[in-house]
Amino acid sequence: MIALKQNNILLFALLMLFIPLQKLPAQMELPYCPPVDSFTVIGHLKPISQGFTGTCWSYAMVSLLESEHLRVYKDSLKLSEMWFAYYDFEGKIDWVLANRKDTFVEGSQCNSVLRYIEKVGAVPAYAYLGRKADAKFFDYSTMFENIQLWVEKVKQHKKLKDKKAKLKYLKILNATMENPPQKFYDKNLKKEVTPREFAQAELKLNSGDYYSFMSNALLPFGQRGILQEPDNWWQGNNYYNLPISTFVSAIKEALLHGY
Repeated sequence: MIALKQNNILLFALLMLFIPLQKLPAQMELPYCPPVDSFTVIGHLKPISQGFTGTCWSYAMVSLLESEHLRVYKDSLKLSEMWFAYYDFEGKIDWVLANRKDTFVEGSQCNSVLRYIEKVGAVPAYAYLGRKADAKFFDYSTMFENIQLWVEKVKQHKKLKDKKAKLKYLKILNATMENPPQKFYDKNLKKEVTPREFAQAELKLNSGDYYSFMSNALLPFGQRGILQEPDNWWQGNNYYNLPISTFVSAIKEALLHGY
């Protein structure tokens, strides 16, 4: 994921490259790599583990936003990744119930974080842990198994009441992640705030300044479209489609300019 600045607009992009391992040559000559101390270090927070969860999308985007906040305001702000993961899990409920889907994807897309900042705000890491206090690390494997069983029940019972099914789902979710707070005490502002107030007063980044990119030769370039990928479960169609050469050039420019 890369952030770049063009005409005073911040952009971000996610690039995934897949190389079949069986096609790699036995002896591959790698290009020269300069020593580590010759690189310019860009401000960032300490990397942390997502544990046994499918929340890489949230960790990646939160990392970008934390680095952006540090770059713009010269101040460290640690956000809760699992805050966005919870609302993404919750958002899939209506999708499954409305479409009676027989699959449930655990992952999501980075721009989901921006959607939830607009919808429900954000919270610092200390305000929402996303696991029971006595849990040593994140492990959503059992929760996901229970969700899959729930999805199977929804599929089999066509007349299952949506309200009843939703309450059952939330019970599964809250048993592992716990219900996120609607208000919390802001240690910096020294008062109780809502997540929306925190996002406006503390994070202070405009979600509308960020854009998503993809490179899909099957779609027209220079237009927005849907990223056809299971984790784009909500069918987000705000991905600007660029030729791969333009995509790579944008990433290089971002790196050269400190993003």
